[in-house]
Amino acid sequence: MKIISVLYTNFQNDSRVQKMAASLKKHGHEIEIVAMFDGDVKEKEILEGIPVTRIRTRQKGKSKLSKTFRFLSFSFKAARKYRKADAWHCNDIEGFMVGMLAKTMRPKLQLVYDAHELESQRNNIKKWV
Repeated sequence: MKIISVLYTNFQNDSRVQKMAASLKKHGHEIEIVAMFDGDVKEKEILEGIPVTRIRTRQKGKSKLSKTFRFLSFSFKAARKYRKADAWHCNDIEGFMVGMLAKTMRPKLQLVYDAHELESQRNNIKKWV
């Protein structure tokens, strides 16, 4: 099974995602981690035998509008490129929203929301989310 683990971070130091990906690979699945290109990281690399691809967006700024366009750009690029996978594994609410977009593009896509903490308790998360 081809599984995409999608993150709206640059996946620089996330041991839980790395361990989850290693476990899926050990059980015979083809796994790829897809993250945001941000900061001093490589666009593509292989970590412990698992490919990591970081998606570039053109939006830079800190304004709400820039952040919104950056999220939308990342979302559409990830959904369009990886929607043909068998399943997406999402660790946070942002990744899950990207996964929902991919699922609308390909309804057969299996979507797993694996929240590691209660999203409503995170800083700067609106109550409606």
